[in-house]
Amino acid sequence: MLKVPGIGLSAALLLVPFVSAQNGADDCASATSITGVGVYSFDNTGYTIDGPADCFGSPVRKDMWYAWTATTTGLYIMSSCSNNLTGAGATFDTKIVIYDGLSCSGFAQLDCAQESCDISGISGARVNWSAVAGQQYLLRLGARQPFTAGFGAFEILLDPCDTLIDDGLEDNDTFATALPLAPGTWTNLLTTSGDPDFYSFTLQSGERVDMLTTQASSMGDIDFRIYDSSGTLLVDVEGPDPEYINLSNGVETVVFEVYEDPGNGFACGQYNMTIVIGPDPCFNLQDDVFEDNDTCATATDIGDGTYLGLALFAHTDLDMFRVTIPDGAVFVADLMHTTSNNCSGEDIDMYLYDASAGNCNDDPTVDPINSGELASGWTCADNEILTWTNATGSGMTCLLRISIWPDNVASGCSSYDLTLTGTGAVGPNLYCSPANPNSSGLSATLGTSGMSGPGVFHLDATQGPTDQFGYFLVAATGAEPGISVSQGMLCLSPPFGRYTATAGVGLNSLGRFDATGVMQNLVGTSSTGSGFDVPATLPAPPGGTILPGSTWDFQLWYRDLGGASNFSDAISVDF
Repeated sequence: MLKVPGIGLSAALLLVPFVSAQNGADDCASATSITGVGVYSFDNTGYTIDGPADCFGSPVRKDMWYAWTATTTGLYIMSSCSNNLTGAGATFDTKIVIYDGLSCSGFAQLDCAQESCDISGISGARVNWSAVAGQQYLLRLGARQPFTAGFGAFEILLDPCDTLIDDGLEDNDTFATALPLAPGTWTNLLTTSGDPDFYSFTLQSGERVDMLTTQASSMGDIDFRIYDSSGTLLVDVEGPDPEYINLSNGVETVVFEVYEDPGNGFACGQYNMTIVIGPDPCFNLQDDVFEDNDTCATATDIGDGTYLGLALFAHTDLDMFRVTIPDGAVFVADLMHTTSNNCSGEDIDMYLYDASAGNCNDDPTVDPINSGELASGWTCADNEILTWTNATGSGMTCLLRISIWPDNVASGCSSYDLTLTGTGAVGPNLYCSPANPNSSGLSATLGTSGMSGPGVFHLDATQGPTDQFGYFLVAATGAEPGISVSQGMLCLSPPFGRYTATAGVGLNSLGRFDATGVMQNLVGTSSTGSGFDVPATLPAPPGGTILPGSTWDFQLWYRDLGGASNFSDAISVDF
């Protein structure tokens, strides 16, 4: 984009000289002479009204008058809106009127403004008019409200938008004329308040388009809107770098609008743009087996072990875990991930809270640093490690929050591996996870099992194939990766027992997956209707009973379509 005089917007602004001038006159006939562009200070304390009530039907109160001469032909701006660069602004609510010529009787009004800055919290005025070099104009400035006075400064400048020309991607200023774009980079593009830019993108299922933008000048406030192919507004984006992901199962076309928000005081903005289109890394990333554990109240109990392939999504789908740390133990959480891209992409952080203290924070948009947590790990580099020593004199139940830092998100998701040490005997530890997929496309899991129910442990199985039967197995030790059996992996070491009708009273775990993939108990051995309440008595083999302090491993065997069979992942439980 070229500016005709050969200078950019920021340079044009710097040409406005910082000039102090005496106040304007209290009456039109004695108007103070000023010339060209500049910044002029004023104070209307003690002034009166002199002039017609021709601005919105009311006068300019305590007005002051200037006889201004244009030095260059062009579109001019006079503004009392706050501007940190030039020092313009006022301590009171101003009103401005521009008149053609110096007649104090005809008052040929060119423009009038009050409360026209379009910036929240700023009640200044801004007018514009076309002037001819050498000609004179009356400028009238005063208060909008009665009995109001104060001091400030106004600026007069050539409108930098007046000399800009359209960029090479025009004409694309309506939804109907949206320009189809492929990946690439474009510089010095122009959008104005009356001439937005529309671009269309065709995305395959699971593809994402990123529009990476930067301001090409110091002026302009560029914002974005995203529409579907029918013109329905999907989202209004304030700020840079809008994005869209095609979550449908087919091809989708979306349209991005780039428009100038007049809140900056100018009606134009220049920008640079890079378009990136590619597969969205979050599209095929599935929830892990510990879901739904997104809040302090729904934290999942885990203990020592390594947990592979866990998933995070920004910012409402974090992971909360409950751990029990014995007195004197050193708790270590070692989180491994490789998607932070040297601090420019997803950044995973960890926070440990005292579960009884009420300090748990499950809002990832509020990341406390030393604000109530026992320990934290929040570097922006790959991998995190959190260490805390329990020196309280008793065991403590803690909540471990794992989340994506809200200000540093590239794709909005990440997978990670987690290793914990230093916890007490707090229940299950999954392995051989995820299991081999079944005909539903998912992997059956025991991840929702827990220490509940009338038995010593409650087994639950989810993500199974609808209407297929299964039962649970038990063994004293596990084996990973296990051995291949039909479509699955058996991850228990022999001898292992089967919770079936032949195992004895109360030891039958026969169930069937319902339409949602949850194993429903068919023989009355589950207090919740799903899964199986494990009793203390063990089937033979291995025989015997489950004793406190012992560890037993469980897995589900189940039928699948076509006469095949499969297994869930396995779970090791410390009792």
